Amino acid sequence: ELVINNGREYLDVLAKPERFTRELIVRVRTVLEATIRTVLEAEAPIEANRLAKFVANTFGLENVHPSRIDLILKFVPENQITRTQFGAFVWLSPTQAESWSSYRHADLGTREYDEIAPQEYTNAILDVVEHGRSLLEEEAILLVAQQFGLGTETKTGGFRVGKHAKNRIKEILDQAIQAGLLSNDGDGRFRLPDRP
Repeated sequence: ELVINNGREYLDVLAKPERFTRELIVRVRTVLEATIRTVLEAEAPIEANRLAKFVANTFGLENVHPSRIDLILKFVPENQITRTQFGAFVWLSPTQAESWSSYRHADLGTREYDEIAPQEYTNAILDVVEHGRSLLEEEAILLVAQQFGLGTETKTGGFRVGKHAKNRIKEILDQAIQAGLLSNDGDGRFRLPDRP
């Protein structure tokens, strides 16, 4: 029986199962699924490619080829993946997305603008608008970007948000209005809708 010396060999077993015994395949699959779960416990919701790269990194792979990403993602249950216009995001459980009402601040780790789940953006938007009672679009974008660390401090003490991050937050703002989660009364200020 093969003695596995490194993570690449683990993934090779799963990529070419016809070469190995059923017992070894089951053992390797169990290790991979446990590693996926460990990453999800710490990071969910997580962008799918980010999840696969984290898992590959724990197996000792630094540069992760797209075929390895695809292989790892085959072991994520489909009902834990939310596919959106902004990408695919993986949850710890199929029901986590339905009850998710939080978001992860930048002090818990940095992510790129496209690695943040739309639900997290929405929750951050609702939070900053609620605390500000009403905000102009630029104010809301700036505050949400700061929550996620999506920008840089300027020399004058301000905060600059990159074009892609700004566009993503604006798109989520628009979705929140369409979904009735926010209102914009024509004065350019976002508010939480009046509750009955």
